[in-house]
Amino acid sequence: MNGRKCEDHGEAEAEEDEFGFKNENNQARKSSIGYYMNLSKPSALFVPQAGEMTQPDVSHIDLTCEDPRVLRYDPAALQSSVTEIKEQADAHNDYLTCPAPRARRPHDLLLLDDIFSLKEAQQEGSLNILLLESSCAVQPTTRAWCALESLAQQNPEAVVWYVMRAGVLNTMVGPAASLLRQYSNLRPVTADLRHLFSGTPLLRLYTTAAWNTNTTWPEVNLADLLRLALVWHLGGMYVDTDVVCIRDVTRLVDVIGWQETSTLGSGVFHLRRHHPFLQSVMQRVADGYQTNKWGWSGPLAFTQVMLQLCGGAKGLVPGGGGAKGLVPGRAGRCQGIDLLPIIAFYPVPASVWKTLFIPQAPRPVTQRYPRSYMIHTWNQLSYRRPIVKDSGSIYDQAARAFCPVTHAFATAYNTVY
Repeated sequence: MNGRKCEDHGEAEAEEDEFGFKNENNQARKSSIGYYMNLSKPSALFVPQAGEMTQPDVSHIDLTCEDPRVLRYDPAALQSSVTEIKEQADAHNDYLTCPAPRARRPHDLLLLDDIFSLKEAQQEGSLNILLLESSCAVQPTTRAWCALESLAQQNPEAVVWYVMRAGVLNTMVGPAASLLRQYSNLRPVTADLRHLFSGTPLLRLYTTAAWNTNTTWPEVNLADLLRLALVWHLGGMYVDTDVVCIRDVTRLVDVIGWQETSTLGSGVFHLRRHHPFLQSVMQRVADGYQTNKWGWSGPLAFTQVMLQLCGGAKGLVPGGGGAKGLVPGRAGRCQGIDLLPIIAFYPVPASVWKTLFIPQAPRPVTQRYPRSYMIHTWNQLSYRRPIVKDSGSIYDQAARAFCPVTHAFATAYNTVY
């Protein structure tokens, strides 16, 4: 991505969608990351020296471009505009409009491209790695940044897409600016969710906000649905934001990993665009959606559909063997999908997640997990667990090696992050 100078955009041709909203012509829209941020400078790792109150260099961010589509200037006008849009959306049963984002300065917010407006994400054979922010947060957590950075670092030939529901990214908090300079393959974007769910069995669940009804974890429900639709439309590898990638995953095609001996995981998987397995999973979710059952549209759906397709003697051949039938927790192949053993994506089981955060004997992470592609941190269980710098914990060792920019920011002024 290269930086661009300010220029006169003129008025973009606008069309109304089926709900009466104005949509700018994507060819005229100049809101790409490279347009608002000069990312052409040489990459520089921000590593503060001991005792220095050094701040990351954000001089490359261009604050002079006065494109009216950037969230800036009058906060009251911004709030009024967002409120008006939300009222229109509510009138059409759209419960997904995020509230007006807040920042110390409105121009700190980077307006994100819709991933469906970018041809590179939709080309056949694209090496897409897809992550989601299903809440309305405008700044990723430290662990999310670490996941994004590790994936970008270990998979330089792929594009790591971070789909943010809020539609904007706060570039002045945390390592955002430095990471976007360091990794040209790291691309925060947004998505029109109605467009995302269109053409899938999940559209009705979205439009009726069923995911947000009678549940204690609406954002988890939404994230489960979003990943299915996103991979269905674009194809690629979906990854949760609570991982650290420790190896290249671009050679993995049509794979799902066992999460435990009885359950397939939906936190990391690769499927090609319009894979029939995804169609079956989405249809099952739509036909019997349960909002307050954990994993109903994620691991449970994956496991039950795979059992239906390959259970008993219906064709799953365990790796290296000849016997047919589903062998829980073990490598195998079914319907053109490779089922990887637990160690591939979930080397530390959820039941012993604390192992990741306690001091360990120094040992390179790749030697500790020689057959793993990622370390999963089980954020639903561990999100309150502090990470101590230089404690020797597996997570701190992994972060230092595989997300060094994020680690440097997180530990610049604190020993706990």
